[in-house]
Amino acid sequence: MNTTTGETEIQQVYRIGAKQLNKVRPVFIKLAQYETKIEVLKKAKNLKGTNIYIHEDFPKHVLEERKVLATHLRTARESGHRAYLKYNKLIVNGEEYGVEDITSADEQDDEVNEVRKKPRTRTISQRSPQPTYSKKASSMDCLPKN
Repeated sequence: MNTTTGETEIQQVYRIGAKQLNKVRPVFIKLAQYETKIEVLKKAKNLKGTNIYIHEDFPKHVLEERKVLATHLRTARESGHRAYLKYNKLIVNGEEYGVEDITSADEQDDEVNEVRKKPRTRTISQRSPQPTYSKKASSMDCLPKN
C-alpha cells in the first residue's frame, strides 16, 4: 500500500497452474504502477539464498527468443564484454542484437563451413562467393568470423 496517497499498489494476485500435492505453485502479481514493478525487481536480489524467486512475466514468444539469446549472452560475457538481455534483445557493449541478427549470422557461418568442406577441384571462377556477415553481426566479437 502506498503510504502517501493510501492507494493500493497491487491490482491482482492469483496462483498459476493446477493444484497438486507437494507442489508449490507460482503466484502472479499485477502491480498498479510501472515504477513499483521496477522497485520490486531491483529488490529481488535481496532474496538470494531463500526459496523465494521474483521474475518478470514475458509472453511465450519473447521467452523463446530470450532462450536463444541466452547462449550468446554467456559467450559474450565469457569473452569479457558487457552484455545483458533487455526484453527480447541482446545488448553487447551498447549495441542491440535481435534473434534475427544472431540466427542470420549463424546461418551464414554454416554456409561458410559447407563451402570449406567441398573438395578443392573447382577452379576459382567456378567457386561460389563466400557469404559475408552483416555489419551489425560481424561487429559482435562473440559471433564466429571468417
